[in-house]
Amino acid sequence: MAFGDNPVDPELKEGWDAFCDQLKSAADYVFKDESGSSDGERTNAFRYLTQNLSQAFDVWLENRDTRYPTVHAFCSPTRKIGCDNADCIYFQSWINDHDTYKISGNKGTAKMFNIAVQGPWRATLHEPFGDTPVANVFGHEIETDWDGNFTVWISPQPHEGNWIRSVPGTRKIFYRQYFDTWDEVPASYRIERIGQTGEPPPAIEPATLLDAFKDAGDFCVNVVKDWPDTLWERENTRGVLNELVRYGGPAKLDKFESLDARRGRVIATMNWAIEPDEALIMEFTSEPHWFWQLTACTVFGASLEFRYRQVNLTSGMAPVDPDGVTRVILSHTDPGVANWIDIQGHTRGWLYFRNMLVRDVPDTTCRLVKRADLDQETNGLATKITPAERTAELRRRRDAYLRRFPY
Repeated sequence: MAFGDNPVDPELKEGWDAFCDQLKSAADYVFKDESGSSDGERTNAFRYLTQNLSQAFDVWLENRDTRYPTVHAFCSPTRKIGCDNADCIYFQSWINDHDTYKISGNKGTAKMFNIAVQGPWRATLHEPFGDTPVANVFGHEIETDWDGNFTVWISPQPHEGNWIRSVPGTRKIFYRQYFDTWDEVPASYRIERIGQTGEPPPAIEPATLLDAFKDAGDFCVNVVKDWPDTLWERENTRGVLNELVRYGGPAKLDKFESLDARRGRVIATMNWAIEPDEALIMEFTSEPHWFWQLTACTVFGASLEFRYRQVNLTSGMAPVDPDGVTRVILSHTDPGVANWIDIQGHTRGWLYFRNMLVRDVPDTTCRLVKRADLDQETNGLATKITPAERTAELRRRRDAYLRRFPY
């Protein structure tokens, strides 16, 4: 059988060619002033493209049929987008607003667990940034058996047990698990549509594939075109360097406060610029009940390599210094302090600070200093760590991520 034997062959080839052209054009957005020009920064920028190419068709084709819902990993150690949180596991399922869905599984022991049902699409950014959460159920609100097993129902009509009402426009479920220590156990999930028969899904229609070519191509372009430009412009923070700023900025605080309250978190971000001979000192005081997380990302919003390197910290991992202050050091080389963030040779990037289940962010002092003056600048108060202790901690990190991401 040759090209042209099927009437849709020309259309399918044109769709594929257009997708490849879009993919080629995405490379033009890698070379931004903010993206850095070192070997590591350039290769990570293109790696970010390959990571999102690898998940584009998972999002736009393989898991879209709401009659046959699946739970699929949206972000992972090798697929990164949206300033992903290195201490969170993200899954999603596509659903519709008229069927009944059953989610069952085990909550695990992550410090924070939630299932969010997303409503109609409203966004200036690309998928998945624009879903409006119509319901967000936290782990402590879900009834379980003695071993943490649960069932959650999602439907327009009331249902006994753990029930989330789907409203017109309901289109997706987001599952998140936020971890505080290396010993916590991940949750497990499965989903089914009630009334689903044992028959397999039908073959993919040509029109569905053509739509996926277009949507996946747009996605691959937008992940480099929109990041960080759209967010910096929206928040008016493009020129704000080395300062932790409440997400959304002062002008839009009320809007973002409402959305983040529903999601169960508050966010502050930092656009950092650190040369190889410099270090950035963050100092803040945390309340005892706070559960915070921070992750270093590239300027495009991809978390730096976290399976083998310390690019993220949480309130449960980070020691508090003797004066009651938490000090976090961002630098290119290991300064021998426990709360070091390894920026992996990147001179520009983002730091995301998330405080969970509260509505506060700490007052934070940020100072850019010479790397050689770091001990003096911290008055010797930053908690030290030996090379052997660092090696052991990195091993615990690796073991934890093998447990969190066994696939």
